[in-house]
Amino acid sequence: MDSADRAVFRRALAAGVLAAAIGVWSGCPGDGGGNDGGQDSGQDSGQDSGSDAGGNDGGGDAGSDAGLPDPSITAQDQTLTLATDLTVAGVTATEQGWVVVTAALGDGGTATGATAVAPGTSAGVHVGVTDPLADGTTATAELHRDLGTAGTYEPGTDTLVTKDGGAPVTASFRVTVPAGTPAVRYTFAPTVGGGGFFIWRVSATPASFASTLSSTGDNPTLTLYAGWRYEAVDSLFSFHPFEMANSTGTDTVLLSQKAGVGTLKDDPTIGWVDGQSTGGVSRFTLSPTLQSQLNLYRCGVHFSTMRAPITIQSR
Repeated sequence: MDSADRAVFRRALAAGVLAAAIGVWSGCPGDGGGNDGGQDSGQDSGQDSGSDAGGNDGGGDAGSDAGLPDPSITAQDQTLTLATDLTVAGVTATEQGWVVVTAALGDGGTATGATAVAPGTSAGVHVGVTDPLADGTTATAELHRDLGTAGTYEPGTDTLVTKDGGAPVTASFRVTVPAGTPAVRYTFAPTVGGGGFFIWRVSATPASFASTLSSTGDNPTLTLYAGWRYEAVDSLFSFHPFEMANSTGTDTVLLSQKAGVGTLKDDPTIGWVDGQSTGGVSRFTLSPTLQSQLNLYRCGVHFSTMRAPITIQSR
């Protein structure tokens, strides 16, 4: 290597050493270097903003408060087609709960009813109350929690829901009940039973009155309340006319969906509607005259297999 080449080599070596030194210096801990800027800004801005602005603090608040709707209940004045069946227009619940409706009765008692609601918003919630309401009654709808036995409304245990400010979640409304409105509807469905014979299957509306039927099976015993007005629906009345009778000795038909049949069909205290012009929708009031004789419902054609007892109670 001549002297010129050695000079070039020395200059290149010096430049390499200088570059390495600069690289080491720039990577050392300091005010503006890589580790400090990378770790400090990464940890400070990342952890601080994560914990304070976007993470633990902000995320917890938004998830528990802003992410859930406020509980509410709305109700409107309404005209009833059944004097025990009320409709609450809308409910928003933040947990499983109950819509509870109460209304004062003329005898000093209180009609009550409860329907379960799931978390979220529900519209058109039907609530069946224990007694028929009079025209002009004011009812109150309340949102309650389901704190006791799940699926069973327990007064005193399932407490009233309140808003953040402590106001109860309630709404009041007024009902119009036209004259002659029935309290409860029973639907009588002719069905072929296990023995190959026709039998009745019966259901109640509101569903809370299912307890007035001894079972959901064949020809259930039916319990009626003295003085109440009822609706009996039998869409197949042309083939299986619904009848009410006295079974002492030979059956005596008191009321029938057959035109012109029944010893009490013209009694004004009963107000019998035979269903001939209403598609099998009959109505009657359980007046003292009817109470004193009634103990059976049956089919006017298949009366040997489509029959069951009626019991009468006072409220």
